[in-house]
Amino acid sequence: MNVEDPLTLFYRKHSTEGLMWRYAEIKTNLFWRKKVGTALWCGLVAFALSPWLGMVCFLLVCTGDLIDYGCLRLALRPNLPPSVLRRLRRVSVLTAILQSSLFGIAACLPLVFQLPDPDMWSPIFTIALLVSAGVSSCMSLAVHKVASAARLVFLFLAPVVVMLYTTPHLFDVLSVRVLDLAGIAIFLGSIFWLAVRVALRHRNSRRNHLKTAQQQQELTRVNTRLQEQEKAARQLALVAESANDSVMIMGPDGAITWVNDSFTRITGFSFREAVGRCPRELLNGEGTSPETIEKLRCSIKNATPIRLEICIRRKDGEQVWLETSQVPMVNVRGELETLIAVERDITETKKHETEMEQARLAAEEGARSKAEFLATMSHEIRTPLNGVIGMAQLLEQADLGQEQREQVETIRSSAGVLLGLINDILDLSRLDAQEMQLCVEDFDLKHCLDSCLRLLHPLAAEKGIGLRLDLDPTLMSQLRGDDRRLTQVLVNIIGNAIKFTDEGEVVVRAASKVSSCGVELQFSVTDTGIGIAEDNLKCVFERFSQADAAISRRFGGTGLGLTISQKLVRAMGGEISVASTLGQGSEFNFSIYVQKAQKLVQPRPEVVESSDLSHLRILIAEDNKVNRVLVDKFLKQTNALRAFALDGAEAIEMTKSFKPDLILMDVSMPEVNGLEATRAIRQLPISQPHIIALTANAFEEDRKACFQAGMDDFMTKPLNRSDLLARLSQVSQSLSKTRAH
Repeated sequence: MNVEDPLTLFYRKHSTEGLMWRYAEIKTNLFWRKKVGTALWCGLVAFALSPWLGMVCFLLVCTGDLIDYGCLRLALRPNLPPSVLRRLRRVSVLTAILQSSLFGIAACLPLVFQLPDPDMWSPIFTIALLVSAGVSSCMSLAVHKVASAARLVFLFLAPVVVMLYTTPHLFDVLSVRVLDLAGIAIFLGSIFWLAVRVALRHRNSRRNHLKTAQQQQELTRVNTRLQEQEKAARQLALVAESANDSVMIMGPDGAITWVNDSFTRITGFSFREAVGRCPRELLNGEGTSPETIEKLRCSIKNATPIRLEICIRRKDGEQVWLETSQVPMVNVRGELETLIAVERDITETKKHETEMEQARLAAEEGARSKAEFLATMSHEIRTPLNGVIGMAQLLEQADLGQEQREQVETIRSSAGVLLGLINDILDLSRLDAQEMQLCVEDFDLKHCLDSCLRLLHPLAAEKGIGLRLDLDPTLMSQLRGDDRRLTQVLVNIIGNAIKFTDEGEVVVRAASKVSSCGVELQFSVTDTGIGIAEDNLKCVFERFSQADAAISRRFGGTGLGLTISQKLVRAMGGEISVASTLGQGSEFNFSIYVQKAQKLVQPRPEVVESSDLSHLRILIAEDNKVNRVLVDKFLKQTNALRAFALDGAEAIEMTKSFKPDLILMDVSMPEVNGLEATRAIRQLPISQPHIIALTANAFEEDRKACFQAGMDDFMTKPLNRSDLLARLSQVSQSLSKTRAH
């Protein structure tokens, strides 16, 4: 049920429609009482003067009243539209004029009837009737001014008309009817005065009613707000009492004034034991942090909210961790009145955090151990592989028969496969641990692509398939990024395409697009090979997985190349995808993000392998006998002057005495390692040699550590004879140019 507020009721009551409804209600309620009064005075006229005169008067008055009554009854019908009420209000003015005119005529008829007999002429009866009608009209002036005013006007006209009618000559009115005119004036003045009084009283009453309505509305609003606040307070109290969290209320002195049941459950202290005591003396224990206590004290002092974790002591002595949120309530002067603390038991959470921290430390320790294991295994496996591959390369240079040459090639290729597998496993482990660091530097993309194709072209030619590079004319070449990892991805994907293509060609496409993130490089490698079934596309990038077992048996491989490529592409901010049709070929698409080069990258000069390095003095610092023999064999035909050091300390001393142009420095040596030896050599007051790091550790941080120690170059084991001789030739050419200047 909707209840209107007092102001709405007031404005509805005093609106045009509301006033009309009240006017109609007043008039219709008085109708039958007025009829009784009319019957009485008309009966009196009939008795005193003439029966037919009384009947005429009664008919005149009743006719006007009935017409007015009918109009007003229509206005009282329920659910009338406002427009209909306004129309009836205008009609009621006409019915009021008609009703007052007929009443005035009826009231004056007895006076006119007495004119032939001046002894019987008495106007007092008529005046009394008109005055009573005028007073009645004044009473309704507040609700219908126009209709009431119209009634008064026509009531006033009645005696004037009678006076004019009884005066023989119009110009004799002022001389003959002076007292009558004065009486009419007094009558008019009295009625006017009464109307003014009624209007003023109505205005004051309306003002008082408005003020009362406003006060009632405000009182209602305040009561509603109080009820809502009381309801909210009850709800909050219920929440506080039934909450799982401890709720504690303290006064400005810090003493507890109220606690809920959860406080008792968490701390063990009952309501009686807690009230009146300070939390610090009740709950602080050995595990409570002094810093936390000080923070709480400052929060209370400054009347500022605070949220923190605190270790408390239960009643039974057990330590409990709580997450407390304290909110101060201050008065208008900013002074603390109440402090509310909501505390949650987080002991299990803290235990879980401790367990998680221990698990994290254990995982980090495990990751460290794994990294150390991988580094050690890398070193320990690469070192003998260096001997196997190196000796196989030396045997290839010997005068061998066809069968022996095939056996040596088998040894070398098998060792190369094993080396590739080790590199893949190391890369994958680093990517899984998110320890792979990109080496960002300026590079020439076209040179990078040419190098990849030169490397893989012999493999394609051996299978009799084409290998073609298709570059977008707008391809940007001078870029900044990790070109070594990009090369690794390209070699993996292009090599994979060549491996699975028996006829046709492999096409490599490259394009670039400048974006808000830098330069987006887009690559695609399309082949006409065996293709991949749609069901197997989803597992292409899974580790140790190929399209099916038959492919693995036919083509070999570990299935790590594409997995590593996907992870490297994502590490460079891109994504890789594959589309393929079985029997028709495959297309691999990938993109990476790089930046524009900071400076122009010059093409690398071709390095011609030189067999004569007789002008070079080379110091080989290597603790492994096999590696020393291998390097010595590699360099034997170059006629370079060679010397050997078995550890870092010996390398430092021989640098002083031998004065080498170039040092091949093993990084992992006993006593003094290669990094320490390099730092010491760089401090010597001699002509500084070119130092090349030889290491079985192939991680990026190993490369950085070598350069930070002062080394000039970096080569990983197993050593390739051609690569080593090419590198030495490059150093020889550089030294020759330096000496020439």
